[in-house]
Amino acid sequence: MLRTVLENPALLDRTPTEVIDRRTAGEISDTEMMQVLLDWNFTFGTVPVSSGISADAYEPGSWDEIERAYYRGLLTDDEIGRLTERNTDALEQAARSA
Repeated sequence: MLRTVLENPALLDRTPTEVIDRRTAGEISDTEMMQVLLDWNFTFGTVPVSSGISADAYEPGSWDEIERAYYRGLLTDDEIGRLTERNTDALEQAARSA
């Protein structure tokens, strides 16, 4: 399986973390990273509900990767600001549905 993935890396699902890590490693530029992330269709974490009862759990979304990268110092204030601005409507929708 590893050989298959190494021969065709496109088989792996790309994540925001991977894109940010590629920038950190110098494989892509700041601009390339931001172009990808600004076009990303983010998902937002949820608390699962079963029979009307909220579970004591959290299912993270891809936006959680953005927040984690920011808190780890891998995204600048400007970068997180641009991403937040671009995703304001989706973030507000996620907050309302929480």
